[in-house]
Order: sequence, then C-alpha cells, then structure tokens
Amino acid sequence: MRRIVLAIAALLMLASCATYTVKDGYDSIVLPDESGTKLETRYRLIKEDIPEEIVFSEPEPVAEEEDIEESIPEPEAIEAPEAVEKAPSEAVIAAEPAEEEEIAPGPAEETVPTETMAEPIVEDLEEPAEEIVEEEAQPARDINEYPVNLRDIKYPHVYTPIYANRLKTDQITSVRVLMLDLGYRDLGEKSIERIISSVQDTNPDFIILTGSLSNQVYGAEEAGLDAVTLRGGTILYSSRLDRVNNGESAVFSVAEGKDLGIAPVSFRSALPSTTDEIDSWLSTISAGEEESAAEVVDIAEGISDTEKLLAISSPTPATEDWTALTPYSYRKAESFAISDRLKEEGWMDAYAATHFSPETDGGITKISGDIYERLDFLYIKGMMPDYALTFPVAGLTDTIGNLGLIAEFIIP
Repeated sequence: MRRIVLAIAALLMLASCATYTVKDGYDSIVLPDESGTKLETRYRLIKEDIPEEIVFSEPEPVAEEEDIEESIPEPEAIEAPEAVEKAPSEAVIAAEPAEEEEIAPGPAEETVPTETMAEPIVEDLEEPAEEIVEEEAQPARDINEYPVNLRDIKYPHVYTPIYANRLKTDQITSVRVLMLDLGYRDLGEKSIERIISSVQDTNPDFIILTGSLSNQVYGAEEAGLDAVTLRGGTILYSSRLDRVNNGESAVFSVAEGKDLGIAPVSFRSALPSTTDEIDSWLSTISAGEEESAAEVVDIAEGISDTEKLLAISSPTPATEDWTALTPYSYRKAESFAISDRLKEEGWMDAYAATHFSPETDGGITKISGDIYERLDFLYIKGMMPDYALTFPVAGLTDTIGNLGLIAEFIIP
C-alpha cells in the first residue's frame, strides 16, 4: 500500500512540473506587424565601369609627422617685443612677481629682479605662440564622407574617420567578426544608435553590415569606425585595407604576413509570418535560387586571398537545417541551391561547424511571426572556426526580428 501511495505522489509531482522550451522562449517575443507588399527576393548586381582591382598603398604616418614639423617656424622667428605688445595683460601679470621681490632690503637690489624677470617673460610668451602655429599647420585628414544622395555612391567607397590601420602582434592570430543584417526597412536614427550601442562590448575586429544601403551608411557613420562600402554590404574594420576587387570583395592585412579577404552579400528576405505561407514561400524562392547561387559563387571566386570570408544574408535556408526532426513543425526535408553550391565549392559554414546539429542548435537569425530561420551565414576558407553564435540585438531584434551573428576564426 505504501508503494502505491508513493507512486501516485510521484506521478502527481511529475504532472505538475512546467516545461519551458526554446520554442516557448521565441514565442514570447512580440514583433510589430510587417504586413504589406512582399519584397523582391532576387539579388541583382549593378555592374559599373570600374577597375578590376584597386590597391591601397600602405600609410606612412612617420613621414606625415616630419612634414608637419618642417612647416613649423623656428622659435627664433618669434620676436619677444612684439609678443609683449600683443599680450599686455600677460605683461601686467608677469610684473607681479617683481613687486614681491621688493621685500628684499636695499635699493640696489630692487632693480635686479626686474631685469632678471625679463627673460622668463619672453619664454612664457613664446611657448603658446608655438602651440598656435602648430595647430594651424596640422593638416585636415580626408574622411571621404558618404554622398548626400546615396545614388551617387561609387563602389568601393572608403570611409576613414579614424584611419586606424592596426596590425595584430599575437602569436596566434584570431579575428572576431560580427554580422548584422539591418534589413531593407528604414530603421531610423534611434534604432541605429541602439544597435551600435548594444554591440560595442563585443569588441569585434570586423563588423559586416548588410541590408539597405541607407541603413548600412547610417550604421557606419554612427559607429565612427573606418569602413569600406561594397556592392553587397559595408565592412567596418580597424586593420589595414589593402585592395578591393570589382567593388565586391576587400582584402585586409590583419597581421604581418596574414591577410583576410571578405565579401558581403545582401539579399532581400521575403520570410513569411505564418506556417500556412511556407509552401508558397518555398515555391517563390526555388524559382530564382539557381541564379542567386551562381551569383554568390561568382562573388566568392573573386576573393583574391587564401584566407576567405563570405558573409551572406541569404534568401534561402541551409539544406542541412531542414529536416523533419527539428523543433520547427513546418520544416521538412528540402534542398537549397546556395548552401549546396557553396558546400560543393569547399566552403565551410562556420555556425554549423561549431555546433552539434540543427535539431539542438537552430542558430536562428530571423524571426517573422511564428517562423524562425537561419538566413545569415559566415562561410570560410583557409581558416579554423573557434566559435559562432547568434544573439538578440536591441534596436534590431525588437524592430524587424533580425538577430546578430558573431564568430571568431584563427588564421594559420
């Protein structure tokens, strides 16, 4: 009898336990309704008549400092009498110490301090004069602001408010990359400010912005970092920009003898908001995915470096994410051309390579209604992935449902 009572009590306790799953957590996120006309999903590159490769010369900050020093006149060129006449208030102040010397006894000694104070007065006046000349001689650095009308932009556009050009000196060279898909809806200044502020503590070496050109530009200006805007996205960086290929990919020097080629690619996402629209969505994206896959592979092949990073805001998921065993009931076994073609070309999906399986680690980057998908990818070649994860970003996740993707790679 006692065993029966214990068994019944155990069953009651188990029945009363509440469970909380990852899906419950995602379901609790409330996003604004974005109903309306669906955006075009096919990616179009606008080719312009530009050089195939643009090489950026290595900066020589030491030479610039020498030029500045040569432009500063010698101290002897500043005459003391003129300085005294131009600053009568300073001469009166300087006379006060001479009056204090009158405390010393003897009339002969009273004239000595006045004469000896003449030299300090001249020196004090010369120093600020030199500082004024130096400030005027300091050359203004060309930031290369973005055009007011973004239709006038030419790729690549190099924005240099800092001109950092820092190289790593660690024995093991690693780079941290943050990817933010800002979407094609105008986020506004406040949302952009919140986004940049919320990711500052991640300390990435590169921030890759995809989405609309206006959102990319606002993001780059708000971050205040050096940036290069290419056809498919904007790369914020602190290392040295070496060259750009076809306005589509850029190569950076990360450390001595270690470079990294990066190509961002932006697609418009037409992710549905309900499971009832999934079949229609799959039919729409399948119509143009072969063309999109060919464009992505063409851009990837244009990266002229051994260590390569391809950052894609894709219109389609990855084939390996869609199985019947994932927590998302609308998924089924399905193939997607972009992920399949890149796998055939030897590209590694950084998130998939650092997580067990899509059944346990979804890596969601976009939420639309009750649809959760991984549509932002960091593909690599010639590097080893250390980790990759997705996370909510204030100003981004709570406005358009996009999450951030951050990863760290080791360059051999």
